[in-house]
Amino acid sequence: MQHQAVVIWCETVLKSKGYSLLGSIEPVRLMLWSKVYRILTSEGYIYIKQMTAPFAIEAKLIHYLVGRGLHALPKLIAYNEALLCFMMQDSGTTLRTILMQHYDIDIAIQGLVTYANIQQETSQSLEALFALGIPDWRLQYLPQHYHTLLSHDAWLLNDGLSMTELDNLKKLHSQFSELCEQLAYYKIPETIEHCDFQDNNLLLQQARVTISDWADAVVAHPFFSLHSFLQSARRNHGFAENSEIDSALKNAYLQMWTGFESNQRLLEVYDLSKVIHPIKFAISFYRITLCAQTDEDNIKVSEYKGTITEALRLFMKYAP
Repeated sequence: MQHQAVVIWCETVLKSKGYSLLGSIEPVRLMLWSKVYRILTSEGYIYIKQMTAPFAIEAKLIHYLVGRGLHALPKLIAYNEALLCFMMQDSGTTLRTILMQHYDIDIAIQGLVTYANIQQETSQSLEALFALGIPDWRLQYLPQHYHTLLSHDAWLLNDGLSMTELDNLKKLHSQFSELCEQLAYYKIPETIEHCDFQDNNLLLQQARVTISDWADAVVAHPFFSLHSFLQSARRNHGFAENSEIDSALKNAYLQMWTGFESNQRLLEVYDLSKVIHPIKFAISFYRITLCAQTDEDNIKVSEYKGTITEALRLFMKYAP
C-alpha cells in the first residue's frame, strides 16, 4: 500500500476543501486487508481508509447507498480509486464501547432495525450492486463456493482440520446444497449482506447510528448478518443464546421481515440460516487470507489460524 502517496493526497484534498490540519496522520487500525488512519483538523478528526484491491468497493458502495436516499452511512469526503482509499468524517464512538459500559438494548435494536431497512431497500437493486463489484454469494451459488473452499486441502489441514474432518465436510456438500435450496424456498429476498455486521462496526454520535466497514459486503441471504451480530454480542457482552437480551435482539430483527413471511416461518428461516452461516463465514474469512503477499503478511494471517476450522466444525455440529 502506497502510504506516502496517500498522505500527500489526503493533506492536499483537505486543504483544498478549507480544512486546517492540526496534526499529522496517525494510525488507528492496521490490518492485513485494510489500514485506517486519522488526522485532527479544524473540523474534528477525519478518517482515512486504505484497502487492498479485493475489498476496495467500500467507497463506491457507500456512495451508491447514500445516493439511494439511505441513512446511517459514513459521510464521505473524497475517494481516490488509484490509491484504493477514501476519507470520511468522524461518526462517533463504536457501539461496542458504549454497550460495554451498560448494555442499552434500545440502541442495539436501533442499529439492527436501521440495517434491516438498508437491506430491504436494496433487495430490488441487485444488478446495480453487481455493477459496483459486489460479489454474488446468493444461495444458488454458495454450494460452489463451499466446494472451492474445500478444494484447498493443504491450507485447511494446516489451519487445524483433521483429514477425517475434511473428508466429512466434502461428504456434506450435497446436504449443504439441500439446505441452501430449502432456505431459498422462503420469500426472504437476498440482498446486501455486510459480512461483518457487529456492534464494533456501528458508531453512535448524538443519537445517530452509522454503519461502517462495508468492504466485505456481498449479495447473500440477509439473515446471515443477524447471526454475525448475535454471535459477536454473545462473545463480547457475555449473554447466552436464547437469553432475554438475545431473544429481544433476534425478534426485533425478525419483525422487520414480517411483510415477507409469517412469524413462524421467520423462525424457520432463522434456524436454517444459522446452520448455513458458518460456511458463509468461512468462505468470507478465506478471502482475507488471500490478501497476504509477503512474509510479514503471512505472519499476520497466522494470528488467525484456526478461525476457519472453528467455523467449519460449527457447521458439522449444526448439520442435521
